[in-house]
Amino acid sequence: DKHPSDKTARRLAGSGEVIPRESTDPAEFPSLVNDILPGFTTTASGQQGVGVLKEYRGRIGVLRTHPVNDDVSCVLTGKFLIPAASKTALLLDVGHDAAGDWRLVVRANGQQVLKTEVSPKTCKDGWTTFSIELSRFAGQDVAIRLENEPDDREREFGYWNGARLVTE
Repeated sequence: DKHPSDKTARRLAGSGEVIPRESTDPAEFPSLVNDILPGFTTTASGQQGVGVLKEYRGRIGVLRTHPVNDDVSCVLTGKFLIPAASKTALLLDVGHDAAGDWRLVVRANGQQVLKTEVSPKTCKDGWTTFSIELSRFAGQDVAIRLENEPDDREREFGYWNGARLVTE
């Protein structure tokens, strides 16, 4: 009923309970990703596969991913219609491992719209929200690509608490 960063936020009735689980089987990744980030999917994730966590660092309902290896990102993809004649942004709630960091890359129709570190320097209490303006794609179907990119460090787990389009 409120932004996930609001500690008083409650799940809306009917939204269902978060059932924690994880898998290293790529056939199970789409359903795991869709539980937390509706409309997104992935085909590959590295260390420990994909996980749905009931709670992580104060957030309820969290998706955990990891780069496939030192050179290959875990990529979450989805296709969304951006409403015509509107101001639309993609809001991403992301976090880092308590002992690590990673690089977030966001692409819309192949164009890089964000590249940033997700780390103690960019997050408060392990979390941050990025707002990515997508109004230039108004009236179009947009392929959105979210990358949990390796950064040559340890513990590059990506934690995702939300990805949603907001239109004014």
